[in-house]
Amino acid sequence: MDTDILFNSSNGASVQRQRIYQFLGRINWRSCVFGIIFGSSLSILLTLSLFLIIAPYLNDKPEAESPFAASLNDIDGIEIRFSDWQWGSCSKTCGIGVQEGVRTSICQQKVHCLDNETEILRRHCISEHCSAASLNDIDGIEIRFSDWQWGSCSKTCGIGVQEGVRTSICQQKVHCLDNETEILRRHCISEHCSVDGKWSVWMQEPCSVTCGVGSRLRHRQCSNPHPQYGGKNCTGKSIEQLNCLQPTCCPEDTLNCDGGWMRRDDFGACYCFSGQTLSWNSAQAQCKKQAGSLADIYSENEAVWLSNSSRLHTGTSVWIGGKRDRYRYKWFTSDGKTKTMNYTRWAPGEPKIYDPKYSHYICVNLWPRHQYKWDDFVCSHKLNFICKTYL
Repeated sequence: MDTDILFNSSNGASVQRQRIYQFLGRINWRSCVFGIIFGSSLSILLTLSLFLIIAPYLNDKPEAESPFAASLNDIDGIEIRFSDWQWGSCSKTCGIGVQEGVRTSICQQKVHCLDNETEILRRHCISEHCSAASLNDIDGIEIRFSDWQWGSCSKTCGIGVQEGVRTSICQQKVHCLDNETEILRRHCISEHCSVDGKWSVWMQEPCSVTCGVGSRLRHRQCSNPHPQYGGKNCTGKSIEQLNCLQPTCCPEDTLNCDGGWMRRDDFGACYCFSGQTLSWNSAQAQCKKQAGSLADIYSENEAVWLSNSSRLHTGTSVWIGGKRDRYRYKWFTSDGKTKTMNYTRWAPGEPKIYDPKYSHYICVNLWPRHQYKWDDFVCSHKLNFICKTYL
């Protein structure tokens, strides 16, 4: 095609018209036009096709947590809880990579539970989009996985750990890591370990007597724990009879004790308020037959109780174990030994220790005229008496 182009000088003067030839014949021009139109359409079509291929796999988000990792808290009724997942960094700074998560078991009860046991899960991740990735973002990439392949349990019985592996299967290879491995560790139980029975602590029954030597039964059970899953029973007896020793019994009453022998654990002794009337020496001999002596007194509480009891049981003067030894009063035991009289409760004007007229008043009694306080009297006089035997 011929084209005439007119050039004008800067000052507006016409210059010689020249013919510029473009070597585009009629056929070539049509080819060019067709090529431009066709080429632009093909480019758009290819771009659209690529977008349709990639679109299902764009905007990859980390894969949802494995169902195995979420349901490990029910192994034959054993409650096992887990800490939150702690995720490491993505293996790639852009595009699709792999990151590893770790969590540990938290046992509510320590029986049949592995505390602080680690579970590891690997999953796909995307930190940010690589500049050369594709159109606007990477979204909706479909990644499928093979079935979990589980190894054997680390223990042949009871709770152990087993490791599972699965691999990624990419439907299309764009932005997808094929054959990428995920690893998960979980608790497992192959079968229950046998549990041998053990005895509980002994449970004892009361002694058959309240004083002296008796017997008692004791029981135990094979329940700590019970034998389970083929475990052995406990060996030995579940019931035994043992001797038991209680405090010494008070003597049998051969002294006409009013109300029998009276036991006072707070004073550590038994007492007899005898209805017989004997001299001091004869009363001491009778007490000795009961493995005791005339009562010796060492505290205000004991003295007051004996005074009140004497008023109740006899109503008259009663011999106790005190006796003068030269110019000092002492307690005399039935075997002839003496004890220091550290406590006294004499009636007013008593004892008559320095009055020669009363030199034969050397044995001690409880005197009703002065609220059963102490009085020295003639030892040959016959009175009721109080025997005392220690437990």
